[in-house]
Amino acid sequence: MPFNENNGIHIREFKPNEDVEKLVNLFYTTVHTINRKDYIKDQLNVWANEADRMSHIVKWEKEFNENDTFIAEIDEQVVGFIDCTKAGYLDRLFVDADFQGQGIATALVKKVEAIARQNHLEKIELHASITAKPLFEHLGYQVLTRNIVTLKGIELLNYHMCKSI
Repeated sequence: MPFNENNGIHIREFKPNEDVEKLVNLFYTTVHTINRKDYIKDQLNVWANEADRMSHIVKWEKEFNENDTFIAEIDEQVVGFIDCTKAGYLDRLFVDADFQGQGIATALVKKVEAIARQNHLEKIELHASITAKPLFEHLGYQVLTRNIVTLKGIELLNYHMCKSI
């Protein structure tokens, strides 16, 4: 059964100077556990490289403050997060490996879509991993292009997707 406010999930806004390390840690753990079914070790290591952790903390703190950023919690434990630019680019969506398939990602996407509608945006765009693509298709997003991104000489596949809202 999917989580919602009535059965355990709480969605709240990002707290500056408090949340970013938890979110970066969740990102690293999720990439190296959930995404390993669709990407090889070298791809995972370049996507979530341990050497980049501190730079992610600094960079993401700034971006999370500028974007619409929401945290999903269950019993005060951070179990997922999402951020979307004011222009409607959904930048990051990650759910803790132990909480996959419980409706958390859907709840976070719906929250961002509601904010986008309030801000009179016409669409939301994103680049989805192989792993996330089925979720976004289920939520009505369409693939615009298939992309190969090269990071430090390693190629990763993702999908440019869009949804009119």
